[in-house]
Amino acid sequence: MQYVLGLDCKLFRGAAGATAATEMTNVKNVTINLSAGSADITTRAAQGWRAKAPTLKEGNTTFDMLYDPTDADFIAVQTAFLNNAPIAFFVTDGQGNGLDCDFVITGFSQPQDLESAIMVSVTAEPTLAGRGVAWVQASGSTLGGAVTLSGTATVGQTLTAVLTSVTPSAAQTGGSVRWYRNAVEIETAAGATSYELAAADAGAVVSIVYTHPAYAGSLTAATATLVS
Repeated sequence: MQYVLGLDCKLFRGAAGATAATEMTNVKNVTINLSAGSADITTRAAQGWRAKAPTLKEGNTTFDMLYDPTDADFIAVQTAFLNNAPIAFFVTDGQGNGLDCDFVITGFSQPQDLESAIMVSVTAEPTLAGRGVAWVQASGSTLGGAVTLSGTATVGQTLTAVLTSVTPSAAQTGGSVRWYRNAVEIETAAGATSYELAAADAGAVVSIVYTHPAYAGSLTAATATLVS
């Protein structure tokens, strides 16, 4: 029997108009809510039982975020809420199956309990101001090949993620790169394929993780030496 753990699922965000590709890491308790309305089609043939036919489907997603005004994911969701602007989400099982749509943020609640870290509860619902709702079926493929880092590991130099050997070939585009300094994400570099090494990187290992919303797994690469 196969199963999928919630911790292996992924939530991607992006600009409205295309499938989201930037994986969100500042999230938990993600839920896809799916339902359908119903019409009463009861007749005498139902033999005393009420009969229904499904009508309009409804879908939304809810999730919690750590309140962090410096976090790129938090900023993107908060900005969409404050500006009534659409934002793309792809809510997946980590294997490429899930809900893909342009959403609007209709809930952005912030309980401020005395002895708890502030979490933001987000509700996102489909909008007509962008792509319609789609349930994506995965290709069944897993990311393969390798990604590498090109450039010199020296402060002031630029490192570039090289994705030319990623498989399947279709996965070479449409994915997202996230950068890390000693395993801690560099928020300002999220989604970028190049990163200029800063003073804070000196003495650290800089690494990348490449993910794609349509494929399971991830690919990683790191500097061979500490940044000088």
